[in-house]
Amino acid sequence: MKATISIIGGDSHEFDISTETYADLLKIMGISPNEVVIIVDDVPVPHDSPVTSAHSKLLTVLSGG
Repeated sequence: MKATISIIGGDSHEFDISTETYADLLKIMGISPNEVVIIVDDVPVPHDSPVTSAHSKLLTVLSGG
């Protein structure tokens, strides 16, 4: 299956997937799971969820001190 992950306000990345989780794809993209929220069908999903949707979004989390 092909899956596209779009970074809101940024680039999109396309992957050929079989049993990967979102954490696996984030690692390939060089993104820390602590930096983003994964959104599928307008609902946040855990990083260790298997990728089952053809289209997902990443929302960058900002924090400061």
